[in-house]
Formats: sequence, structure tokens, C-alpha cells
Amino acid sequence: MIERIVSQRELNRALLARQYLLERQQMSVSALVSHLVGLQAQIPNPPYIGLWTRLADFQREELTRLMQEGQIVRVAMMRSTLMLMTAEDHQHFRTTIQPALTRALAAFYGKRAKGLNIEKLLAAAKPFIEETPRT
Repeated sequence: MIERIVSQRELNRALLARQYLLERQQMSVSALVSHLVGLQAQIPNPPYIGLWTRLADFQREELTRLMQEGQIVRVAMMRSTLMLMTAEDHQHFRTTIQPALTRALAAFYGKRAKGLNIEKLLAAAKPFIEETPRT
């Protein structure tokens, strides 16, 4: 049996299709973000543009509302990059990547973080962070 090798163009088109970049989709913001698993969100505007590019009826207010309600979260994920994810997806991935994020944090802050009690810091910061959205 002869195996066919996928051409560069076919591979390119398959990747674009998988990312929903060939044609706009009729689906919810949550469904699209879940399909992508993560949408790059280092700065605030790209997720809105990325969703507008992919969704036929995208309304920016929908993403804003989902983020305010905590259904979509902006979090550090792969390579400590800020990503948009569904809160449900985040729960599944965070435990797995937490050791890498902890190492990256320690490497970034180096000596300044030495001896810092992360658990105590998190316990003190959590009520402040959960009180209201912050910028």
C-alpha cells in the first residue's frame, strides 16, 4: 500500500481549518474558545480580533460578559503566556502545568523571590483578587 504524503499546502489548509480561520463559524464564544483550548491574550485586544475573525456573529459584549462572569478566564498557561480559556478547560490544564509556571516564576524573580512563602502570599491576595475585576 502506498502512503500519500500530505503537501505543504494541504497541511497549511488543514491547520487553518482546525483553527477556524478559513471561514467564519456559527457558534458561541464559549464553544469556540473551548475548541481552540486557548486564545492568545497577552494584551486585551487580540482575543476580540481573533474571535471576530472566526465567528460570523461575534459581539464584543459577549466576550466581555463571559469574562466578567468568570466563564472565560485570562490566565498564564503554556510558556507563561496569557491565554483566554473557558474556566472549565483551565481547571483541567492548570494542575498539569503549575510546576512549570512555578519554575518560570522562580527563574524570573530569582533571588528576589527566595524565601517567599507563596502559600501565605496567595492566601492574602485571594480575597483582594476575588473582590472585583482589577486592571
